[in-house]
Amino acid sequence: MLCRIIQIDPGASIEVENVLNGDVHRIHDVGLSSSAQEGLGLILETFPVEEWTFTSLAGPAIPPTQIARVLDQIHALGHQFEDGYLAGDQSLLGKL
Repeated sequence: MLCRIIQIDPGASIEVENVLNGDVHRIHDVGLSSSAQEGLGLILETFPVEEWTFTSLAGPAIPPTQIARVLDQIHALGHQFEDGYLAGDQSLLGKL
C-alpha cells in the first residue's frame, strides 16, 4: 500500500491514508511511530491481528512532494493495483 502518514501517536502507532483509495489505517509499530513524520509517504505491507494492524514491511520514507512521482514510477514498472492496493509480484519495488 502506498500511503501518507496523517497522524502519529509516538511510541505506539501511526495513522496512514492509502493514497490510491483514501482508506485510513492505524498501524501499531513502536519503532516506526517513534521516527515517523506527518505527511511523509510510505510503502507498507500490513497484516491484521484481531483489532490491531502491524507492518510486515515498510519501505523508505517518501517526501510529500514526491508521492505522485513514486506512484508514476510504480505504474511504469508494470505493477498492478487491485482495490487501491498493489497486487501480484512486488519484487521490482526495489528499483524505486
